[in-house]
Amino acid sequence: MSMAQSHANKTAKVIWDHYNGKPSRKNEIRLRYNRCVVKYADAMKQLKEAKKFMLAGEMKSVKHYTLLAVDRVDSCDSELMKLPETNNKKKFLQSNKEFKDLCDIIMGICNKVSS
Repeated sequence: MSMAQSHANKTAKVIWDHYNGKPSRKNEIRLRYNRCVVKYADAMKQLKEAKKFMLAGEMKSVKHYTLLAVDRVDSCDSELMKLPETNNKKKFLQSNKEFKDLCDIIMGICNKVSS
């Protein structure tokens, strides 16, 4: 869980830094990056909730909140897909995939523990 939280935090920071580096005349790009940052903030909130339930041993709730976090990052993917192809876009999409892979591991552990 901590790895997923750390990864989400790092990715959000990179996207935020990229957002801040874009000139204001590139409103469309800035808007999409901003939406991703907001989605990541919510994903981190969902993981924080998942961790609380993990510590309480409530795996069904861990899965629920982890899936919500993945959903938020999927929404970020949708925003990024609307941007022109760049190396940054590819890096962000790869980072999102890595985040979802970490969440898949959490889900797999939840399935093993609760079966």
